[in-house]
Amino acid sequence: MFTAEFYNEAFELVSELDVEMILTDSEGKEYTYMFGNSGEAYKLDLGRMKAGTYDYLVKTEFDGKLYTDIGKIIIKEINVEALNTTANHIVLTQLAELTGGNVFYPDEMSKIPDAIVNNDKIASIAYEREKLYTITDLFYLFFVILAFAATEWILRKFWGGY
Repeated sequence: MFTAEFYNEAFELVSELDVEMILTDSEGKEYTYMFGNSGEAYKLDLGRMKAGTYDYLVKTEFDGKLYTDIGKIIIKEINVEALNTTANHIVLTQLAELTGGNVFYPDEMSKIPDAIVNNDKIASIAYEREKLYTITDLFYLFFVILAFAATEWILRKFWGGY
């Protein structure tokens, strides 16, 4: 959230101007935004921005004169889970209650197998696919058997082993 204020030479707050911000990312791509007027100040909410370094130029015009401000913004990526590595048992218990789960502490580990067996939501799922073959699907097998029988007959005829 960016907030800007503009004062005239008498240090009176001026709140009816168009205030523009140009953000330039590290690759040189420019993004142009307009501040919204909230009565007392100008506000601009860019939401979640990608991590990186941005240069900004804010400009407005008042009484025929251009006013500018430049600067740099550094957005760092934060891993919220890494900030707090201690388990929050209250939240974990609430999550278990909301999802129909259970909470087990280290001294209750022996209860886990019984809880799994007695839980109706946990079930083994087996899939079986049965396919029936007709004799016409195995027609090529007939020729394979016929070829073996013919080969045997020819070999016995040639070497005379009856």
